[in-house]
Amino acid sequence: MTTSGDEDDDRLLAELRAALRGAGEPTPAMVAAGDAAWSWRAVDAELLQLEDDRADAHQRDFDLARAGDDGGPGAPRMLSFGRAPGPNVALMETDDGWLGQLHPAAAGDVAVLGPDGPRQEGVPIDELGTFAIARPTGSVRLRLRTASRELLTDWCLLR
Repeated sequence: MTTSGDEDDDRLLAELRAALRGAGEPTPAMVAAGDAAWSWRAVDAELLQLEDDRADAHQRDFDLARAGDDGGPGAPRMLSFGRAPGPNVALMETDDGWLGQLHPAAAGDVAVLGPDGPRQEGVPIDELGTFAIARPTGSVRLRLRTASRELLTDWCLLR
């Protein structure tokens, strides 16, 4: 006797419901396995390395530079992520947060990710590749999505 596709689907769903009811609460090992599997969702993203953090240079040269001079302490922190040859992302610290520029320019969106998950999502990238994010703190990375690619930056520490 043959069954219709709908009957097969109904039987499969009933078996899945029974399996879920019998499984009980997830164990810490199950949660960790789920988190590890979820982290693979961006495995195809192009990874962009931190190429330049001008704040580090400012700190090393603190004794040699005068406050307010171009490139000295008091200058905005600037970060550059990239992959040669290929796309890059530049960030500049402002009083209100960070301004970013994606090159080559493309519209899309950016998310700020922390170790515990997204901190900001759906921040628009305009057709010139520019975006603005609120001031995150701690270890963060950016995920940038355009129509043609997904980019993921290195982790960096923002204060």
